[in-house]
Amino acid sequence: MRTFSKSCLVLDARKAFDSGIGTYIRNLVPFFKQEFDLRLIGDKQKLEVFDCQVIHSASSTYSLSDFYQPSFLSGKCDVFWTPHFNYPIWPVKAKLKLATVHDMYHLAHFEKLSTAQKMYAKLVIAHTLKATDSIFTISEFTKSEILRFFPKTPSDKIEVVHLAVDNTFFKPTSSENEIQNLKTNYQLPDNYVLFVGNLKHNKNAISLVKAIEALHFKGKNYHHKLVIAGKKEGFRIGDNEVIDYIKNHKLEHLVHFTGFVNESDLPILYSAASLFVFPSLYEGFGLPPLEAIACGCPVLCSNMASIPEVCGNSTFYFDAQNTESLTNELEKLLANKELRKTKSDTAKEWIKQYDWSLTAEKHINIIKEGLSKI
Repeated sequence: MRTFSKSCLVLDARKAFDSGIGTYIRNLVPFFKQEFDLRLIGDKQKLEVFDCQVIHSASSTYSLSDFYQPSFLSGKCDVFWTPHFNYPIWPVKAKLKLATVHDMYHLAHFEKLSTAQKMYAKLVIAHTLKATDSIFTISEFTKSEILRFFPKTPSDKIEVVHLAVDNTFFKPTSSENEIQNLKTNYQLPDNYVLFVGNLKHNKNAISLVKAIEALHFKGKNYHHKLVIAGKKEGFRIGDNEVIDYIKNHKLEHLVHFTGFVNESDLPILYSAASLFVFPSLYEGFGLPPLEAIACGCPVLCSNMASIPEVCGNSTFYFDAQNTESLTNELEKLLANKELRKTKSDTAKEWIKQYDWSLTAEKHINIIKEGLSKI
């Protein structure tokens, strides 16, 4: 009987243990192992957990080695894929060349970058779009942004595949003991509004802090505090505006930073929250609202960028450009537990479409179709 060998796919997995892109890599690798002769580029000791061939690289991303090292390490292969916009400049010896562009934040918020960052972002993204055969992206919004900034890119070269949520991990927690232990360990208030994310400008945490402040100044008997998951001093590319505002307005009694949160505690943190708020101004996709929904937590989102596309009718919305809109929605929702519960119950159906097996299947089919045309 004739047998067929699997196509060799080399994946740059150096960001496998980051948040964001790391979540994407970690959830796709198990499915790719079944379909391809999968080889991962990255730290061998860390990547051994995936139980597949590893091509060792100790270099970090966003370094000069990005431009050439993956090309040399990958050798000849059927598919080379970088899950980020940093595609190597040195030619890759692959039949099919792929990259994933998650968002256009660096170009949409050009004013927030240094001159060096601006040059790097524009040149590297432009190169990635030219050097690859196909580009994966994670929302129709990001596809439209790619075409806005790089209008000469063929639209049919960009494949939109939504991200997903691990519903075996992110699920409601009804155990009062687990919830109480969590509140004790992280010194959480009994009732809280939750924010999960870093304090970059686009995350717009400042608007949420101001809305919570305004709500309490209205003089009504609101017992909810704002819980920000993470260390006050530990946010990558932190936004001092938020920290300074809390300090200068003496809001420490209203805003609580959890400190480092173990990943295993996240589902309980979502489940115990009265409301999860996602005030972001710019997202390529936005996983936290879906994680909250999967845990049975009602969600209030901004109406910006990819968020309405991803969340649909499963969440409440506010005008991200208007802090008063956020304050009013918070006031309405925190006063109406039944309204929050009705929305979180109806969101259970929406979340079912975000399954990593479906996301992986779409990637695999696109890759196989690309190979069949060579």
